[in-house]
Amino acid sequence: MNRSIKYGLVALALALAGSFFHSCDQDIDLFISPEFTPVVYCLLNPQDSVQTARISRVFQDRGQLLEWEIEYDNYLSDTTKMIYLECFDDKGNRTISDFSFSEKFRSSDDSLFACTGLYTCRLKPTHQNDYSLYVYFPETKTMASAKITPIAPVQLIDPAIVPGRKIVIDPSQAYVLRWFGSPGTAYYQGTFYINYLEKKSGEIQSKRLAMTLNPVLEYPDEAVFSQNVSGTKLLQTLKDNIPVLDSVTRKIINMDFTFVYGGVELALFSNSGVNPIGLSDRVADYTNLDNARGVFSSISRLHVYGIPLSGQSADTIAMNSITKNLNFVTTDEEF
Repeated sequence: MNRSIKYGLVALALALAGSFFHSCDQDIDLFISPEFTPVVYCLLNPQDSVQTARISRVFQDRGQLLEWEIEYDNYLSDTTKMIYLECFDDKGNRTISDFSFSEKFRSSDDSLFACTGLYTCRLKPTHQNDYSLYVYFPETKTMASAKITPIAPVQLIDPAIVPGRKIVIDPSQAYVLRWFGSPGTAYYQGTFYINYLEKKSGEIQSKRLAMTLNPVLEYPDEAVFSQNVSGTKLLQTLKDNIPVLDSVTRKIINMDFTFVYGGVELALFSNSGVNPIGLSDRVADYTNLDNARGVFSSISRLHVYGIPLSGQSADTIAMNSITKNLNFVTTDEEF
């Protein structure tokens, strides 16, 4: 399984968990009164053969968490047994894929105490089928659920490796990303990885720097989309992330590009801000799950490796006022 997707999901969930709306059902008879919010994050990836679900219980108070853990000491592996995906194909055939416990996490900050389990399921989803996720929380005797159709593949037009073509980085003009959307896809985000060499005292090391672009949230199916990337943004990224060291010289090599795209549910989730917003009922946050917070959607990615840069780009990085103190060599200088 792609570990960057797996831990990217964990990072997404931890960052977005925030402060959750709090509710209490007086009609449920519990052994204790755990005042927690069920949380479910699951992003199906059609490129992976193993899918991941992050199941959390978020408390507003540490005392409530400790009281709950005394009663459910082995809650992660023992009490959440019923987590599964139900699939219907275009002929109406039904299959069930069960999740199994993988590992556990603990997180805490000044206001949030989360109990979290990571669960995995062997399945390679397809955009031709519908999938329903079910997660049973035995403490409250409730079933969280949601249904989606995974996204279809997206076609990336630019950047692309074209023989003889090199990217020009120029502060006076933008580089334009282009792609075709696909049915059910509404979240798009690209990241350029700038590869360069750094030499110090005769020793050369390979370096890599990420420049993540703002997400594009658009719903129309199969439309042609574009996003401008300014040369100034790339230069500023280099300046902000590479230290000025008189004792080193550097050389730009090329760039890689990763394009992440996701379903409408993920776009709506992202567009709602930090989700859920918090305890205030004046702002409506987004979730597509019944009986839980979080999101059930799909996500995928494309990669382009070894994008060449023009000699003009190397000279711009070496001589522009924003980056000239970083000691990148020009095309005429030896490294």
